[in-house]
Amino acid sequence: MFDSTARTRTALLATTGALAAVVTALGVTGPASAAEGTSETAVTTTVVDPNDALLRANQMPVVNDVQDWSRVATRHSRVSTAQPEALSALGFTDKARRDFAIPGGRATNVVLTFADKAAAVDAYAEVKAWRQHTGDNIPAGGQLLFTSKNKPVTVEQGRGSYLSFVFTSDTTSDEGTFEWVGVTRRGTAVSIIDWRVDGSDATYDVDPTISSVQAANSKLARIL
Repeated sequence: MFDSTARTRTALLATTGALAAVVTALGVTGPASAAEGTSETAVTTTVVDPNDALLRANQMPVVNDVQDWSRVATRHSRVSTAQPEALSALGFTDKARRDFAIPGGRATNVVLTFADKAAAVDAYAEVKAWRQHTGDNIPAGGQLLFTSKNKPVTVEQGRGSYLSFVFTSDTTSDEGTFEWVGVTRRGTAVSIIDWRVDGSDATYDVDPTISSVQAANSKLARIL
């Protein structure tokens, strides 16, 4: 599934009959900053279509150069394994969703608009809090192996961050699922990026979720 050539960051799963080792690293080097985002400026909200801010397939994260996402029919499932309740609980006024797939992987981008900035700020915090629920929806017989901290991403305006986690659906398997949740807020809009891939390792020089979060933040400017 993955390019196994040497990279500076590697996450691995292995078993010998039963699970013998878990993730060794899912760290990041690169443009993530010590503080989230940049300074805020006043935003005027108009009637907009959140579809205008959705990412294209080539803006979604990839672990290596051979993974090309294809757009698929809109799913009606959770955006993320870590999503604890219906997305409507975030209180958005409008929503757009786009789904993607590759062999052994799937991804989703959702754009949400809110009545005011305060509601968007709350929703952004709620999505970051999905970190507390990464093990809630793992299949029976599976196991949560790793959950990262929320890591800040420098964006044009507002806030950006992402987290990653790894789980198995079967503890006797030598493969697992690597999943990332990125989120950004700009003014009264929030964009969520979730992607997951199955396999025994995921390698990258710089976590590819970072550039997708930055692209999503830039595209939110279209609807503000």
